[in-house]
Amino acid sequence: MFPPKSPSKNKLMVVQSGASALLPALNVAAGLSRSLLDILTVLSPVIGEGGVVALYQRSLDISGRVFPWLAPPEECYRGGMDLDGLKLLVARQIDAVAVAGAALLLKTFHDQLAALVGAEVARQLIGASPGAESVVDDREKIAARIRRLWGV
Repeated sequence: MFPPKSPSKNKLMVVQSGASALLPALNVAAGLSRSLLDILTVLSPVIGEGGVVALYQRSLDISGRVFPWLAPPEECYRGGMDLDGLKLLVARQIDAVAVAGAALLLKTFHDQLAALVGAEVARQLIGASPGAESVVDDREKIAARIRRLWGV
């Protein structure tokens, strides 16, 4: 179930324990970009920048099956990781969709890395998967986890 929305299209009202907090899609986009840049920095010496880019592109392909707006045009694949383009894609979504899409993309990236190097090594390299909970069934928990991870 989605959290209740505020009147503004670009604000999401997340209600937890009687308190509410705003989670704008722009913050989600910035946090996702920052997280992916951190992942690129950590993983590049281990699997190379090309390996990170390949995992990113594969993760976009898989996540784009659930959230078609995450499947960018072909030209986005030619220059590596177009994080500015990704930020624009995420920021254009309503907040609930932005949070769910960002969580799915990061979880998919983590899962792809874990398939290659093992879950424990992936966890040691880039931390626990932010969407370890079910993305489809428990969006409120994922939104709370994203807020904690990204400080929004």
